Amino acid sequence: DINCYLDGNLFSTERRTVNIGTSMVVWEISYSTPWVVDANTHTVSWLLDANHEITEAIETNNDTSLTFTGILPNDPPWIQLTSPVEGDSATNEFLITWEDRDDNDNAEIYLYWDNDTLEYNGNSIPNAYAIPEDDTTDAFLWDVSAMPEGPVWVLAFITDGLLSMWDYSDGPLYIYHPPIPSLEVNTYAINPPIVVPLNGGWFYYNINVHNFGTQAQTFNVWNRLRMPNGAISYPVWGPLTRTLPANANPTRSLQQTIAGNYPGGSYLYISYIGTFPWIVSDSSYFEFFKSSIPEGNRWVEETTCTGDFFDAYASQDNPDVGAQHAAPLPENLAVLGVSPNPFNPTTAIRFDLPQAARVTLEVFDINGRVVGVQHVEPLQAGSHQIQFDGSELPSGIYLYRLTASGSGATPTIATGKMVLLK
Repeated sequence: DINCYLDGNLFSTERRTVNIGTSMVVWEISYSTPWVVDANTHTVSWLLDANHEITEAIETNNDTSLTFTGILPNDPPWIQLTSPVEGDSATNEFLITWEDRDDNDNAEIYLYWDNDTLEYNGNSIPNAYAIPEDDTTDAFLWDVSAMPEGPVWVLAFITDGLLSMWDYSDGPLYIYHPPIPSLEVNTYAINPPIVVPLNGGWFYYNINVHNFGTQAQTFNVWNRLRMPNGAISYPVWGPLTRTLPANANPTRSLQQTIAGNYPGGSYLYISYIGTFPWIVSDSSYFEFFKSSIPEGNRWVEETTCTGDFFDAYASQDNPDVGAQHAAPLPENLAVLGVSPNPFNPTTAIRFDLPQAARVTLEVFDINGRVVGVQHVEPLQAGSHQIQFDGSELPSGIYLYRLTASGSGATPTIATGKMVLLK
């Protein structure tokens, strides 16, 4: 019998037959059962004629052994990013998360950002280097406030000094920085509530503009009405161009006349400050009502506004100073703004039409794919808005295109950007 022991425990036994007088027999034995041991020192021993069935002159030479040390295999470290994923977005900071494994707990993790996933390269994320793999947080809070806008992928690298692995995030992170306004407008009615008679009338209000920046700023200021049906009117005064020094905070009292042909109902009187018509840094409003009951016999023909329109802050380059400002007609298709922006999940795109036209709204993702199309019935000249619903879309930056066409005229196009944040 030949018995094999591992650390003193019988591992295998076999019975062999040989002829008496044979000087040496060589056997090759293969064990199909694996030896599973820990990383320590072990001894394998063999014993011949374990039961002493054969009497020998020397009984002490029937055993042998060897000693070995088990070494764990150096499996490569592993990492998989779990965020960002498609649809994630951030303005100031974002939490990068991952899962990792390293049997020896001596690996380190490095994080990068990349504009694509074509090659394993990128730009180092500040302070996201030499992160211990055995850190149980498996997360890093990334400050993206100084990052450029647009989609970026996160790239993770893990190494133990010998073996390493790379992994890209499943989707890009959309970075967007909303503007930080340094201009403010506040408008409020004098002696509310305001009720304008059916045949037209007027009311008084105060408007305040504030430049709380550290430098003088040139801007536009204008007023519109939100009609009872929800439509936004042409400017009832303005846009005016004014320049305020730093920390200037003037207030003016104005008189607004409402024509008799305006429909009855609830109105919002809205003041805007920014760059007409594309950029609105701030807005403010108050409510007034147009009655269904006339007052007196006078019929008000025009909607006008009179008073001091911050004339002291106008210059020779701003020839719009005047005591009266009537609502002008738009000259071109113009987007008045997207509100709210960023939005979740709906927003309204407001625009002016210079003449009656059919309007088509197309929305594209950052890669140029069409993600939404709306066709609007022919609209009259004036101010309108289209509601856009992004419920089925992931967070991200989207581009929109408004096309106005009709009566065989060459279509006119206006474009812009909006951000969906969920």
